[in-house]
Parts: sequence; structure tokens; C-alpha cells
Amino acid sequence: MKWWPGLALIAVGVLWLLNILGVLTAEIWIFVWPALIIFFGIYTVFRGRNLGFGLLAAAGGVYWLLINLGRAVWDGRVILPAVLIAVGIQILASRLGWKDSSSAEGDAVFTTAEHTAHGGVFTGTEVTAVFGKNVLDLRGYDEIVSGAKVEVNAVFGTVEILVPKGCFVEKKGISCVFGGVSAGHNPSPGPVSIALDGSAVFGGVQIIYA
Repeated sequence: MKWWPGLALIAVGVLWLLNILGVLTAEIWIFVWPALIIFFGIYTVFRGRNLGFGLLAAAGGVYWLLINLGRAVWDGRVILPAVLIAVGIQILASRLGWKDSSSAEGDAVFTTAEHTAHGGVFTGTEVTAVFGKNVLDLRGYDEIVSGAKVEVNAVFGTVEILVPKGCFVEKKGISCVFGGVSAGHNPSPGPVSIALDGSAVFGGVQIIYA
């Protein structure tokens, strides 16, 4: 499902354009934003990232939609119980062996995530940040294969990549739309290259050399 950020952006952009052109009324947005939240929550659950957060996001999207439709009334008192339930679900899920595939690659959707390696060989990964921040720390790998690709999807979010000595990042493969890539000074470029691919849409990628 590497294509989901692109499809989500296309869908929102098309609806926004149709709204500007008068084809659709402004009422369409009462469905669009809650639907996106629900989608992100379901996506998080099925990717095995964070069961509690995914269910919380999906439930929050449904609640938002019901409020927009006049079927529910906003009550801030539901926030704390909902968070406690989500945390409890996450604890139970971890005890029952729920798959959490956030070792090297991962998603940060409306949250902050950090992925640090402890040994092994790095051959590439995918990192996503949507309205959040995702930190990928490559300094803990025993070896980084030259030419390894990091596919980034930064949508209204930030991806931070920590690069060890002896490596440098090729930034030519990433597409930026109202976003960008920044990199600090590399004190020791070395022979190992890492290819940066993907997109930064209203978001950014920060490359930090250790």
C-alpha cells in the first residue's frame, strides 16, 4: 500500500478543485476530513503499526462525521476515557503478540515516531509522516548497503533521517510540492550512498549527519 498517500492527496485535490469551480458545494468537506481520519486509522491497524492509536483515530473520525451530520454532539469529556481505552488496547495487543512492524520502517500519522536500529544490515525502507514527525536513525546498523533506498512520504509532516559517518544521501529522486529537503554539513561523506526517493508535499525532510 505504498500508493496510499498519493491517492489520498489526489482525492482531496480533486474535491477541492471541484469545490472551487462550483461543481461541489462546501458541504462535501463534512465528509472528506472525517473520512480521511477513518482511513488513516484503518490503515494503521492493518499495517500493524499501532492497534490502539489506529482504532482511536478511526473512532474519532466516525465521531467527527456523526457530529457533522447532526447525529451526535461534541463532548470534550470523551477524550480522556477514549485515550485510556486506546492505551489499554495497545497494552493487551502487545501482550497477545499483536504484530508491530515498526522496527525500521514506519508511519507517523498525527503522531511522532522514532525508529532506531540495533545491529543488522540496512538495505532500504519506507518512512511516512502525515501531520506528524518520523525519525529514522540509521546510526545503529552494523552495515549500510551502498545504494540503499529510503522512500519518504512527508505530507504536512516531517521526516528526519540521522545518517552515520561514511555515508551520504543522494537527494535527486524526491519530488517536492510546497515542501523541501534540507541537509546539514557532512563532515565525512565516505563511499556509501543512500538514495532518497518519494515525495514531500507541504512537508519536509531533514538529513542530519552524525
